[in-house]
Amino acid sequence: MQIHDRRGRPITLPWPSVDSLSSGLFLSGHPMMKSPSISRRAMSRFSSREFVQDRVAPVDEQSAQARAEPPRFYGRAGGVSIAARWQYNRRTMGTLYVVATPIGNLEDITLRAIRILGEVGLIAAEDTRVTSRLLARHGIATPLTSYHQHNHRTKLPRLLDELAEKDVALVSDAGTPGVNDPGQELVEAAAAVGVEVITIPGPSAVTSAIAVSGLPVDGFVYLGFLPRKPMDRRRAIASAVDEQRALVAFETPHRLEDALADLLDGLGDRRVAVCRELTKVHEEVFRGTLSEAIAYFDSPRGEFTLVIEGANASDSAIPSVDPELLLRNLRGDGVSARESVSQAVEATGLGRRELYAIWLRISGDGSHG
Repeated sequence: MQIHDRRGRPITLPWPSVDSLSSGLFLSGHPMMKSPSISRRAMSRFSSREFVQDRVAPVDEQSAQARAEPPRFYGRAGGVSIAARWQYNRRTMGTLYVVATPIGNLEDITLRAIRILGEVGLIAAEDTRVTSRLLARHGIATPLTSYHQHNHRTKLPRLLDELAEKDVALVSDAGTPGVNDPGQELVEAAAAVGVEVITIPGPSAVTSAIAVSGLPVDGFVYLGFLPRKPMDRRRAIASAVDEQRALVAFETPHRLEDALADLLDGLGDRRVAVCRELTKVHEEVFRGTLSEAIAYFDSPRGEFTLVIEGANASDSAIPSVDPELLLRNLRGDGVSARESVSQAVEATGLGRRELYAIWLRISGDGSHG
């Protein structure tokens, strides 16, 4: 039986049977695999486009150790190339545990999470220094390896290799992995090749902030971290202006004041809960309007979770208006820039800064009117 290497050249498999290879392909989730077995004819058509056999040495050059080692395949998952070495018996494959960890207070961890972190063969951590403190607090000595946004493309294949032989726990610095971190790609890749993925639930800054916000939250929209660039941030806010569900976002201390100002311009003076340092020593929850929050937070410190009141149904019923056309008409009528922008805010629901930028563009001379 033959398959092809990356250049399309035929190579001979050094393993004794088709069943071993077909089992590995079945576990990979390849669409060609409808059952655990596959015909020799189908295998002869198996090309390097999806998975490529990694060993290209002739059979007579294979050592006993190489013969005993499971095959290695290349594929794609999570948008990156992966390489996974699979045991022939599915029962020997590990499990990927997605473990929620404390968002501040190290005591906020479940008994199940402590047990799993102590039983797995390896812990993949966003920051090994942060996780080391957590493990030391609970007397856990499981080996650690880093897995974060700067090394995930190289570490993902290695973690899949580990999962072929042992259980692995995935943790982030705080909360549940897979949200605003590369854990999602590992989960996607592991699931794609047949690894069982189990969640170990626990702390969440999102739900904790909602619980203490005091705002009516029958549903919510999670915005993640608001964009860093001002124009991108304003566009993101403008896209949510008619959303009647509450909005939840994360923000850093050095961008908080600008973010609150953009939220005020884009959404109006809505109620907001600004949650700072949740579960930590200096935990604080500010409840008020966006304008009051701007006045309250001077030189903010810590990590912030914002819960913003959704739009009222009456506000969402405002008909859609072309802001540029409206401003052109107002300018043609001799209305000042300030008054034109104020009217456009009420008519369109867009922020003052964005509308004023449109005014400057159509006026040509930058006049305030």
